[in-house]
Amino acid sequence: MVNQKTYKLPIIVFATIIHVVLSISVWGNTREVIQNQSQEKFYNSTSEFTDNLALKLRSYINIGYANRGLLTSFPKLSFEEWDRFNSSLTLVEDYPAIKEIQYIKFLENKLEFDSNINSIYNQNYQQSLVKELNTKLDNIRYPINLILYQYPDSITNVDIIENKIELEDLEKARSLGSFVASNEYEISEKSYSIYNVYIPVYQKNINIQSSTYRDAHIEGYIKLILDFNTIIEQSMNVQFNSYNLNVLDNEINASIFSNNAIQNTSLSRNLDFNLGDRTLNIKMNSNINSVIPERFVNIVDIFFGFVIVTGILTSLSFYYSTLKIRTLYK
Repeated sequence: MVNQKTYKLPIIVFATIIHVVLSISVWGNTREVIQNQSQEKFYNSTSEFTDNLALKLRSYINIGYANRGLLTSFPKLSFEEWDRFNSSLTLVEDYPAIKEIQYIKFLENKLEFDSNINSIYNQNYQQSLVKELNTKLDNIRYPINLILYQYPDSITNVDIIENKIELEDLEKARSLGSFVASNEYEISEKSYSIYNVYIPVYQKNINIQSSTYRDAHIEGYIKLILDFNTIIEQSMNVQFNSYNLNVLDNEINASIFSNNAIQNTSLSRNLDFNLGDRTLNIKMNSNINSVIPERFVNIVDIFFGFVIVTGILTSLSFYYSTLKIRTLYK
């Protein structure tokens, strides 16, 4: 006859092992589900951020297009009228990333300057300033790009654009018929976060789809000077404060924004973001605890730990009870 004690022990051990293995397997599957859900949530969050950034940037670019529409309709608009228009847009309160707006007038020759610009200047400048400007322009080789108006700075900060990179950007904007952007570092080597956005202004009722018409009927350019860091910060919600965010401008090979909020990241995503004709690389990092609350993960771990320990203790209790019953019936 088989000894009952030796017969029951392997069964209890086997049942305990099965219980532990199954619990660990379910635990692992649950952690995998959490990992997949955190990755999906992280992926959606990064997409949401780039969508927010694109919308916020578009709202700023639209300020430039609004100025273009005004100047296309009224090419000899006075500074006071232009200043009132931009003041009505509450730029300081609603568009803090705009550091400056300029209207750059394209002048092909001195005759064009005399016929189109002197009349505007005479409305706003003293005669001595007009004379000084005329003297300066007498010795300039045309065509030129003249900063005609600036907001919120004074109209008197008139200057001729001579920087080679900036002139190339203006030419590119005119050829493309859409806005282009350059990093201020490329021009002055002073800042990585400041971008100049150039929007071409054409004569009224011109088909800008035609490159021939674009080249022949250019009036000037709207220049927006934008602090891109401010636009990024406006695009972030509270959740992104627990993400590492790095924005790299590939053309100057420099980081223009960095927010390293956490360490030991396990989630990562790289995205390309178009800023006019240039591409920015956005890299976001996080970990599971930043996407899914840490307390939830801890509760899952505690629960399965409790299940495993309880199963082991139950098996031991059952085996002990069996021994005790056999002892009583001997």
